[in-house]
Amino acid sequence: MVIARFLGCALAAAALASCSDPDPLIETRYGAYEGDAYPDRRPEIAIPDGGMGVVTDSLSETISLIALETGERFGVRPVGRDPVTIDGPHRVVVDAAGGALYIATRPPPARAAPTRCTAGARWPAMSRSSRSTTCASSGRRASSPTRATSRSRRTAGAWSSLISISSARSIGAPYFSAWAPDGSAIYVPTQVPDTIARSGMAPDDSGAVSRNISAECPRPHLAELDQEHGLFIVCEGDQTVTPGKVLRPDPETLETRSEAEVGLFPDALARVGAGAR
Repeated sequence: MVIARFLGCALAAAALASCSDPDPLIETRYGAYEGDAYPDRRPEIAIPDGGMGVVTDSLSETISLIALETGERFGVRPVGRDPVTIDGPHRVVVDAAGGALYIATRPPPARAAPTRCTAGARWPAMSRSSRSTTCASSGRRASSPTRATSRSRRTAGAWSSLISISSARSIGAPYFSAWAPDGSAIYVPTQVPDTIARSGMAPDDSGAVSRNISAECPRPHLAELDQEHGLFIVCEGDQTVTPGKVLRPDPETLETRSEAEVGLFPDALARVGAGAR
């Protein structure tokens, strides 16, 4: 009995001691992190002599890089925020001073939905997106052949596909056009039929040229004129499985100088100068 009481008192004393003496608090201090939180492991892009064109491949989730001097594709980079669904890189704007591209995405299944503007990758690394916002989506495309009869001048609001052809000839459905630097002529890609047309703005213009490019450039979508390296045409392809192209025709004769295969359903082309940082 005495032994049991002694053991009970000993156990009680041990329990009280454990409650009154907590484990010592260990404090660990770390120095400031000096590395990159999101290291950029993508290879750098060397902009070729003469500059590069950046083409958005809306169904490939990529951008194609075109050498303006030769018209060849020299690189491709992935674009998008969601690795599962298609974001649809659509429009691209160049911030030469900031060394960045801004790419607007628009998922293909919801063409009427608002466009997401993504602050795109910077060169030389074309690394990552940083923010997104909501932008107005672009207008509808022309869907039937159009007879353009009224003349148009180059003004701030003249960047429309529905332009005038001075001789009032029938053309296909006109898409995104390009002006000559002095505003004296306009280059119009059309679909159904697939052509590229050049027309002067003077009423007595007799040097208008058009050429059927359906075999080389299915569904011409956009014309872009570089003052040094000439005319570029973005061709949609079949919009599903056949890659698109970037055609480089002669600005005067419209004969093809070179062509480059790009991704699926290409949409826009923006030029980056050779001296961009």
